[in-house]
Amino acid sequence: MKPAITLNSTDNQTKKILVDVGDTCVETTYVDYPNKHIICFSSMVGCPVGCQFCVSGQSKTHRLLTVDEMIKQ
Repeated sequence: MKPAITLNSTDNQTKKILVDVGDTCVETTYVDYPNKHIICFSSMVGCPVGCQFCVSGQSKTHRLLTVDEMIKQ
């Protein structure tokens, strides 16, 4: 898996990486705070909830990622 796009926040504390999983891309986020580090990774492609603020819910493809796909993020 290769990153399709990497975006950094203006304060460089947050990095969002779109990862190509073949049929679509999923988002991985890394947050670097002074006292903690947070990694958020996707476990599914798309989302059935469809929140307006979230890009994942706009995907028409809905499937669970394989364990291998999750680890490679």
